[in-house]
Amino acid sequence: MNHLLYSGLFEQQWLDFGEDLQSALLTFHRAQTIDDRIFQDLQQKAFQLHDLLESPAVSRSRIAIRYAAHSNLISAGEIDVLGKGVMHSYLEADGFITVHQRAIGGTLKSERGISVKEAGSPGGARTLLETAESGTIEIEHCHPDVVLTIGRARKLIDSEMTDIRASLDDDGRMQLFYSSSSSASSSETTSAKK
Repeated sequence: MNHLLYSGLFEQQWLDFGEDLQSALLTFHRAQTIDDRIFQDLQQKAFQLHDLLESPAVSRSRIAIRYAAHSNLISAGEIDVLGKGVMHSYLEADGFITVHQRAIGGTLKSERGISVKEAGSPGGARTLLETAESGTIEIEHCHPDVVLTIGRARKLIDSEMTDIRASLDDDGRMQLFYSSSSSASSSETTSAKK
């Protein structure tokens, strides 16, 4: 998602560099020589673009909203849903996604982790929560038909559960800690799907 950070400025710098390079190559083709200043200028611009590509994304951006329905939200940082929640929306963040109320349907995809008060719905709205291998997923109350994905490991929640905490163990298997109506506290491990 880092490409979204630089989309305007970065894209224009590449276009300018491409034009300068084309001009230099045409000059070289016609004259069979190139001025040292032109070559040094191209080299300096290439190094600057390389440094920009190699620099880490600054995760200072944050989207904070009260509610989203049938929306697409993408952030280079955090997404924080403060009000009623999200319905049938796509949320993607390089940082954490926090939904203080309900996430019903749609997809929440985070690099660092997801925290939701209530995921899915009693009617079974398919809700996908996905994070990177190092991320965690926490849900206070989860309805059936919610899919948890951490790295390559995936788990379909098929019954009501509370106090879910999911992460990967050292072998890449999903560890799922939760409470359900039939037991006070449980845990299970799910292998990654190939």
